[in-house]
Amino acid sequence: MRGRARVLDSRYLEFIEYLQKLGELQSITRMIANLSYQENEDWERSEGVYEQQEREASKMMYPFWQRGWIEIREIEKKRDNGQAKEYVITISLKMIVEYFGKEKLARSARSKYSLSGQEMPVPA
Repeated sequence: MRGRARVLDSRYLEFIEYLQKLGELQSITRMIANLSYQENEDWERSEGVYEQQEREASKMMYPFWQRGWIEIREIEKKRDNGQAKEYVITISLKMIVEYFGKEKLARSARSKYSLSGQEMPVPA
């Protein structure tokens, strides 16, 4: 069962369109929102806030797509009854989680810096 495979996310809009057709756009957006806001005290599950966080997550999906961390492959296979196409979504969770970990450390370092600056005595 050898087949030909091509990466469908050569264009971002095509990528989003295929995620919608496959019914996976919302689940991947939710996953990114959950990963990005995990352990964040400000994260709330109320409707308006959660929808806003999902919109932000959909914006975050673009750099992940650019880096190849989320992609869709169309695989054409020859079968006894003719040609068939299968679609495979690949997500590099390890890379995405590492990205958010580094981002969280950077935010933490910035907040410590600003707090330490506030604690410094002002010379008279």
